[in-house]
Amino acid sequence: MLVHEPSMQEDIQIERVPVNRWLSEPASVRYEGDIMIIPVMEEVPVVEKRLRLKEELRVTKRQITTQRTERCGCERKKFRWSGYPYTFHFELRTRTDKARY
Repeated sequence: MLVHEPSMQEDIQIERVPVNRWLSEPASVRYEGDIMIIPVMEEVPVVEKRLRLKEELRVTKRQITTQRTERCGCERKKFRWSGYPYTFHFELRTRTDKARY
């Protein structure tokens, strides 16, 4: 028996964007649409210490759906469901795998 089912995975892409901008206070994580921007800061010694935004990490998350076809083993099962206004009858006939996990 062939079973068709959707399979989903998430993919993350990280882009390093040089900024090199001086800051008066620490920057925080922010979102632009579905992109999470993580500031990377460093303290740079000068005559006075100032905060410079070194770069930002732009993290984009996306979902990928693919179709998989696999063989599966299960017992012979009968299924009946009655619900107004429909009645369904199913019977699955496949081999049973007796292995225990």
